[in-house]
Amino acid sequence: MEMCRRLGNERVEIYCVAGLACVSALQRDTYSAGRLWAMAEGLEARLGTPMVGAERAQYERIMIPLQDDQAFRSGEESGREVDLGDALRELLTASPAPS
Repeated sequence: MEMCRRLGNERVEIYCVAGLACVSALQRDTYSAGRLWAMAEGLEARLGTPMVGAERAQYERIMIPLQDDQAFRSGEESGREVDLGDALRELLTASPAPS
């Protein structure tokens, strides 16, 4: 992800963040999953380039079942307000999710 950032390939960053959201979801860290998913969606909106439909569907299979989870929704709300640069620094320092 840092390499994408250095190369200015923001489109690939969307996939990196979405993939990390899925990893968090599969590890049952629903707060982080929601936060990361909101970051990925925010990046899509900012760039005006959504993920390819088939690829997005793979991520959504993991994310959609979490939509009613309170921790996921809290994470989503938090993730919508995060600047991508701040998010990248946060991810690279592996900050744990709040308990």
